Amino acid sequence: MKRDKNDGENYVYNIQIKNVSFPENKQIGNNFEELPPGLSMMINYDKDFLETDSLFYKTQAEGLQDFKFEKSRIIQKVKYITSKELESFYLKTGQNFWKEFSHKYPNTCIKTFSVPFFNKEKNTCIVTVSASCGPLWGGGFMGIYKKVNGKWILIGRRDSWIS
Repeated sequence: MKRDKNDGENYVYNIQIKNVSFPENKQIGNNFEELPPGLSMMINYDKDFLETDSLFYKTQAEGLQDFKFEKSRIIQKVKYITSKELESFYLKTGQNFWKEFSHKYPNTCIKTFSVPFFNKEKNTCIVTVSASCGPLWGGGFMGIYKKVNGKWILIGRRDSWIS
């Protein structure tokens, strides 16, 4: 099956909420357990994410639990699947997930973004990005974006993975 990574029409988009953790394994939000990699974003304090702003981060992380994606705000025509729909589809199809997914969405991959997590000034954010096209065909990273002249620019990558 031929898929063009650069063609947005070949993706079903998904937005996820990720738990956020900071140094010393201090979980932000209601869950203080250390989560396995991939289920949370580990953010280190630095010049953009100041330790003195930790109350702001905690409030932001707790507010993410109420996040609702509004499809009507997307200008481009794209296919979209919620995390709940994706989980339900997986539970229904089990080991046949990719076969059934390819049947329902021919020649299509899943492109997932996390809800952005901002610094207090809201000029820097962190987003996880991944694309999966099959059981052993995917990759992703945690991107650090900075707002420069009104546009969000990727300034760094961490925790990259590929299969």
